[in-house]
Order: sequence, then C-alpha cells, then structure tokens
Amino acid sequence: MARHYELHGDLESACRMARVALRLDPSNRRAWNQMGSVRGKMGDVEGAVAAYLHAAEAAAAACRAPDEPPDTAARGLRSVGQGAGSGLGQRDRPARAGGRSTSPSLRTTAAQTAVAARDGRWRDVLRDPVATGLGYLVALSAAEVLTALVKPHAGLVLHALLLFDLCMHAAFTWRQPIHRLLLSLTLVPLIRLLSLSLPLAGLDQIYWYLIISIPLFAAAAVIVRLLGLKPAALGLTLGKRLGLQGTVAVVGVLFGAVEYHILHAEPRVDFTGWVAALGPALTLVICTGFLEELIFRGLLQSAAQEVYGSWAILYVSALSAVMYVGYRSLLNVLFVFVVGLILGWVTHRSHSILGAALAHGLTNVVLFLIAPFVFGP
Repeated sequence: MARHYELHGDLESACRMARVALRLDPSNRRAWNQMGSVRGKMGDVEGAVAAYLHAAEAAAAACRAPDEPPDTAARGLRSVGQGAGSGLGQRDRPARAGGRSTSPSLRTTAAQTAVAARDGRWRDVLRDPVATGLGYLVALSAAEVLTALVKPHAGLVLHALLLFDLCMHAAFTWRQPIHRLLLSLTLVPLIRLLSLSLPLAGLDQIYWYLIISIPLFAAAAVIVRLLGLKPAALGLTLGKRLGLQGTVAVVGVLFGAVEYHILHAEPRVDFTGWVAALGPALTLVICTGFLEELIFRGLLQSAAQEVYGSWAILYVSALSAVMYVGYRSLLNVLFVFVVGLILGWVTHRSHSILGAALAHGLTNVVLFLIAPFVFGP
C-alpha cells in the first residue's frame, strides 16, 4: 500500500502507511526500506539514512530471506548519499559471497546498533510511544494531585519541569512520529501554570477564563504552525454527521446538570437577567468549551492517533479527566472521563470538534450560570 501511494506521488500517505506497517512489525525490513525511499524523496536525508540502517539491521538479524534482495538497504543508502553528497555510495557497495551480502559497513552498522540497544536502552524508552504516553500521564496526574491536595507551589514546580521536559523530548524525537504528541502535550502543564500564576485574584472568576485563554490560544497557534497542521486535521470544519454533532451539543445541557449535582458549584456571576448573562455565557463557550476541545480533541487526539490509533480517545480522555483533580471529587473525575470518551468518539466519527465544543461550552454554562440559580438554595 505504501508503494502504491509513493508511485502516485502521495508521499505523506506512503509515509503514514509505512509507519502503520512498522508499528505492527518493527522488524519489517521491507517497510523500513519503503520508509527510507519515501523520506529520501521528501528531502529528509537523516530520516532516510536512519530508515535504511534499520532495514540493514533487520536484514542482518534475519540473515536475509530468499525473497528479499540483499542490497536493498545499501542501494537506498547509496542513493541518499549521492543526493546529499555524502559519499555513502562508495562506502556501502556490498560484495556478495555464497549468495549473501558481505558488506562490512552494513554488518558493522548492525553490530553497533545491537550494542547500542544493549547499552543504551533508555533511548528506546524515550521513543517508545506506550511508555512515553503512560509516563507523562502518570507525571501530570502526580503534578495535579500535588497541586490540589498537597502543596500548590510544589505542584507548579513539577508542572514547570514537565513543560521543559516535554519541549526537550519533542526536540530530541523530532524525526519520530511521537514528536507531534509531545509538543501538543506541552499545553497541558501550561494550562495549570497560567491558571495559578497569573494575578487574577481581584477579578470576577468569569474573567479568569477570558484572560487565561489568550496565551493558551497563542500557544496553540504556535504549535499548529510548527506542526504544519491544517484546519481539517484539527477538526475545525463542519465535518460530517451533523445530526450526531447536534445531538451531543444538546446533551451538553444534561452533562452540566449532572456535574452540578456532583460539585454543587458556586455561580460565577450574579444573575441579573438573561441579557446580562449573555456575555459570560459566550465567554464560557469560547474560552473553555471551544479552547479545551481544540487542545484535547483537536490537537492532542489527532496527534495521539498517529501513535495509538483508536486508543487515542481513551488516552486523551484520561488526560483531560486528570485536569479536574483540582475539584477534589473522584466522582467528578470519573464523570469527566466518561464525557471525554463520548466527545472523543463523536469527534472521531464526525471529523469535527464543533459538536464537542458546543457540548463542552453548554455544560459549563449550565454548571456555572444556570444550575446554581435553578437547583441551588
């Protein structure tokens, strides 16, 4: 399939299909060779060389199957070397003996890779998507628990360290698919750092959301630009299944009522009339509903799908639920997790965050503006 896309000039799809094959079988040398070919055509010399070396390692480990040309990786390295003017073509010309490739450089590369795998397994851990995702999920959960239940200053320090670590980790794995997820994850500790660090004590709480949303929108825009994402990749379209989106948006009212009975939240403004409540309602819809869905269901879920596939919905739902530990209600965390699964599924099916954003916004409007006056004392 990757070869088909490459022949038709769709290099991005070819690269994506090669990644899928490698996730299923990391030792698939055909997929590594295909990845090297595509990366070379895309101008990514380092990525192409790395892919061909992985193919050489896999071929050496398998002692070359009869249906696999022995010098595929070497030819790829030669072509990349000639294109980059690096002279790899002269160094990697294989000599055959007894029907096997006896290229010293390829055998040396495979041996060096094996030694590096034994002596430097931490590099593999840093690039392993499952370990990375679970590690950051646990670390962010610890930071939230520390901030909400133990010592806020210590929690902020941990969030700051995680933000720095995510930036560095993304930089070191920029050639790996997981770098998109790592860069998007930087927004999670940033949310908490901004919400607890900005001097907002003298303002009404409804304005907190507006002020905090400004740097978050700016940070999200920078990440979108760095990753080269288009609006469709973020779900910023009408998408499809408009009926499903409209249904979940209306159900957001029910979500807000249920969450109010869990938290018994205080009203964010004094209710003096529906007209006066329009401004705060729009603030909640845009600065909490739309912004949070853009971050979690737009950026994070789309980035996580490249690594985890359909499990991305579960991962992002858990991540968003962790951010509600500050309400000090385990039941509410579980409720937010379930709602996150629903919104993630709707976003995945509709290819749009519109319905999820409206549902999230209406949930907050009911929770903070309507339910306290309808159900409160």
